[in-house]
Formats: sequence, structure tokens, C-alpha cells
Amino acid sequence: MVKNKKYIKLLLKITILIFGLIFLGIIKTYAVDSTEQTGKIYMSRVVEDGVYIISSYQDSNFVLDIKDASLEDGAGLQLWRKNNNKNQKFYIEYVGNGYYKINNVQSAKVLDVPDASKEVGTKIQQYGSNDTSAQRWKIRKNIDGTYNFISENSGLALDIEYGTIQEGTSIQQFTYTNSYAQRFRLEKTEFVEEGITEIRKADNKNLSIDISNGSAEDGTEAQLFGNNGSLAQKFEIQKVGENEIRIRTGASGGWLKEESKNNGAKVIQSGNSSTEASDSDTWKVEWNNGIVLVNKESNLCMTIENNSNEEGAKIIVAPKDGTSAQSFILIKKDLLKDGVYEIQSALGKFVDLDNSGADWGTNIHTWDRTNQNGQKFRLVKKENGYVIYTMHNLAFDVQDGSLEDGANIRQWEDNNSDCQRWIPEIRDGGYIAFKNLNSGKYMDIENESSETGANILQNSKSNSKSQLWKLLETQYIEEVEEDITATAWGDDYRTDKDYLQSVLDRANRIGSDTDWFVAVDVRRFRTTLLYKEDGKWKIDGCFNTTMGYLGTNGMSHTGLADSNGNPDLNFEVTHKTADTGEGNYWFVCYIDDWQGDYDNGQGFHDGYEVAGQSYESSGCPRLTYDHAKYLYDNVPIGSKVHIWHEW
Repeated sequence: MVKNKKYIKLLLKITILIFGLIFLGIIKTYAVDSTEQTGKIYMSRVVEDGVYIISSYQDSNFVLDIKDASLEDGAGLQLWRKNNNKNQKFYIEYVGNGYYKINNVQSAKVLDVPDASKEVGTKIQQYGSNDTSAQRWKIRKNIDGTYNFISENSGLALDIEYGTIQEGTSIQQFTYTNSYAQRFRLEKTEFVEEGITEIRKADNKNLSIDISNGSAEDGTEAQLFGNNGSLAQKFEIQKVGENEIRIRTGASGGWLKEESKNNGAKVIQSGNSSTEASDSDTWKVEWNNGIVLVNKESNLCMTIENNSNEEGAKIIVAPKDGTSAQSFILIKKDLLKDGVYEIQSALGKFVDLDNSGADWGTNIHTWDRTNQNGQKFRLVKKENGYVIYTMHNLAFDVQDGSLEDGANIRQWEDNNSDCQRWIPEIRDGGYIAFKNLNSGKYMDIENESSETGANILQNSKSNSKSQLWKLLETQYIEEVEEDITATAWGDDYRTDKDYLQSVLDRANRIGSDTDWFVAVDVRRFRTTLLYKEDGKWKIDGCFNTTMGYLGTNGMSHTGLADSNGNPDLNFEVTHKTADTGEGNYWFVCYIDDWQGDYDNGQGFHDGYEVAGQSYESSGCPRLTYDHAKYLYDNVPIGSKVHIWHEW
């Protein structure tokens, strides 16, 4: 009996020991949820504060993501393929009593159970921080290194709907089961990635940090201003250390820095691409309901003066105060917004479509500013770069997809190729450089010329002004006026509005000393007559023309346009010769010398045969009798005659 009592006591001790170990295990398992001290037991945190990517246990390539990278309250939490954008980064922040707040780094909003619902299946959203239980989460760590997130409000767990691993799957709250759909991995990361960004006020996303007046001047101050997508509000983030960055301005190519180490000092842009990093232009990235930028030199924070929401409020540095005046969101953006621009070279001239021609292969060159559509280009952002469209909806294209320096840039049918994709880059002085995606070469002016007509081509990166461009927002002049054909007469081309618009652009660019302008299209066998009314060129007539030739293209005996494609030429009507006996009516373009009664020039006369064909005769363009006589009767001496060849 005594022996049995000893066994019973031993068994009781073993049982107590086992239950004690189990109890301690439970404490160890659940004590990791808090840093609070209860009695003699110290509760440690599960996760340290920091920025994390939260991925699915089943496939780490799929992560938690704010739908459409939205900045709005109510935007849904979903599963999406990992892309490292800020809408997939979350600042996990311990708030006490074993609970955490999960902040989206891009929007500065927190993960939230809508309407504090306790219903199974409620979809999780982002919402402005309000310190309610619907925004607090207990984090539990599993033995396999994964984590569960349990809502304080409902006791339900973050859950991938139906456990479906695909883009767009909603994240809901669901009864805690610790299934694979409720297990997530945490990958620690940094607040920001390199690239182009806008810096907006965290509690007013309609206001951005802006360089005053978009100035490129060194020392220009930063201010608060309404979002407008301009270079004054575009900044290039460059990492210089862990959660330490420099901020390059699109307005000047300089850097945001504090003007001095004093409280209240202005934040200005200063320096250029050659300026080495210093503590005064280096910013430490922290978090307080948004990104906080702390100057490395002074330890003062970038601050909106007086926490103003007014445009023009100054950006200064001040001690950390925890207010929204020091909280920002960084929004990844393209450097340029889609739109229509004039493109001006740092050498002074403007990018110009050669005579506004509509043909594939028409050259891109430089010219004096005309304010015509031939100098207005539409930029459209595609997935892998920008397409630069001419007025004819044709794309800037590197000829033959060449990888070589000196390859010509022309207009060509949009074919979705890399040689038609251009990557803009910030350059000093507020300029932009355009790098071709296919070749890695840059848009350049041949021989660094500042003359009109200089060819535009691609070349290796250089510090030359010939690779620097400023974009001026504009809009197309009504591409085709409502009445462009209303007064036109002649043959079938008078109804081709696109063609007539291109001829109008030529007249606007070249001009005439009289109110009449004659355009000869050698390739299309076409003569167009224009007149000026109220200072504006209008189409008068458009006539089929027969071209004489001694080669293949007409007008060749004067050397105006041969099969080698000589440049466009401009002449004036120097005299008229009428032979009423034979019905020949002439307008003579001055070519060589007028020698007494001998005409060594080029002229218009009757004798039209078949448009679109050339005949071995004198090189003059020949019209029908009525058309030739109309020119003779109306076009005065001194009028410009423009001849072009796009063979």
C-alpha cells in the first residue's frame, strides 16, 4: 500500500510537470502578442515596426495589394502579382495591448473592416486612420514562420477568398482556421523605390510639393500647390542608403535641400547632376501617418509651413512634431503627362515635321517656331515607353531599327516596335532627354547645329545641348477647318482635307510677298493655289498637273526634283508671258537669268494630258487651258512658288 502511494505521488508530480510545461508553452505561444507587462510576465512583440510586403503562404509571388493603387477611402484589399509598387507595401506599427495598425505606404490609409462588421466574408478595405478596433489586428506567428492577422473588432482572420491564388482575389475576414488561405509571409523592405514620383500632402492628396513657377534657377524654393502633373511637381528618387534618399527636381535637375540648419529654413532646389551627395540634401525616410522626410544634416523634418492647405504655402524644415504638416505620400508617376507639345531644342530651334508631309518616311528636323501643327507633337505613354506622334498620327521612328549612331529619325506607321518607344530622362536646367528603347541612343541634332533644317537623328549619350529638349504644352490648331474645302475648286484632291491641310501648313511656314501662294507637288502631280484673306491662308483651287521630264519625275531638266530627291525649293513669279494666239499662258519661276527675250526659267502652261504621268518634254508643269488661264489672270508677279519632292 505504501509502495502504491509512492507511485501515485510520483505520477501526480509527473502530471503536474507535464501540465506546467503545457501551460508555459501556451504562455510562450500567446505572450508574443504584446510588449505590455502583466504581473511578472513580460510580453514581447511578434513583429517589429517596419515596412513589409505581405505575401500568400501558397505562392510568394502573390501579395496583398490596394486595388488600382487607389488613394481613396474604401478601396479594396486584394491579391495581386508582386510588382514592388508602394500600394503593395505596408507599414506595420505596434499600437499596444498586443495589437498592430497596418498602414498602406502609398495612400497612408490603414487596413479596415468596413462598418466595424463582425460578419464572416466581409471584404477588407483601406480607410483613414480613426483608432478604432476595426483597424487593429493581432498578429500570430506559426511554427512554419507564417503569420495570421486577427481583427480585434470581430475575432475573424484575414483570409484569401476561397483560397484562390490569382490576381484580383478579394481579401476578406473569415472564421479563424489557420488554413493556407489565412497564412501570410512577411518580407521586410524599404519605404520607397527609385524612380519618378510626386510628393503629396498625406491628408490632402490634391496638393503637391512644387517648385515655384517651375523655375530652373538654383535656389528656387519649394511650395505647396495643386496637382498639375508638370515637371515642377516631378521628382526623381535616388537611394543613398537604407531608407535614405536624395530628391532630384524635374524643374532644374538639382536637389531638394535645406537652405540652412535653422528651424524654419526654406527647402530649395540646388545643384545639378554633378553635385555630390551631402547631408544637407539627404533625407531619412520615417513614418507617422505618412512618409516623414528628416534632413540628415539638421535632423529637422520637411514641413508645410503653418500646416496650411493653401496654394503657395512654403516648405520649410522644423523639429518633428507628429502633425500632418510633416506627413506626405509619394506617388509613382511617369515623368511626362500625355498631351500635345512643342519640342524646343536647347539650341533654340523647334522640332519640325519636314514641310508637314503626310508620307511615311518624312523627315524630322529643326526649324524656326511657326505655331503650326507641323511643330506640334502628341505624346502617349505606352507600357514600355512613350510614342511621339506627328500631326498625321505617325510615330517618331529610328530608320530601319538601327542601333548605330547617326541613324535618321523620321515619321512612320505606328508598329508597336521598340524603335518607336522613347524614354524621357531628367537633365540639368529643366531639360528632358529622349532615349530610344531599342538602341539606347538619344534624340540628337546632327552636328549640334542651331540652323533651320538641321536633321534629327540618334546618337550616344553626351553632354551636348543638341540632346536637350524643353516641352511646351500646346494644342493642335483645328486640324481641318470646317470650311477648308468650301471655296476650293478644281479636281478630286480639293476634297482631301488632310492633304489640303498639309499644303496650308507649308504656306503658313514659308509665306509669300503677295496674297497668293502656288504649291507644286512633284510626286502627286498636283498644283494647289492659295490666297490670303484677313491675314489667313485659304485654299483656292487644286489642279491635276502633267509633269514634263528628262528623267522620271518631272521638272528634272532644271534640276528641281530628280530621282535622288533634291530638297524643296522656293521661287517667285518673275514675269508673265501670254501667247493668246496659241493659247499658252505662263507663270515663270525664276531659275537662272532672265536674258532679254530669252526665258531660261520654269513655267506653268496649258497642255495637260494625264495626271500621274510624266512626258518627255520641257520640265514645266502643264495644266488644262482653263486652269492655266486662271493662274495667269489671278496670281501676281512676286508670288511665292513652292516646289517639293517626296519621292
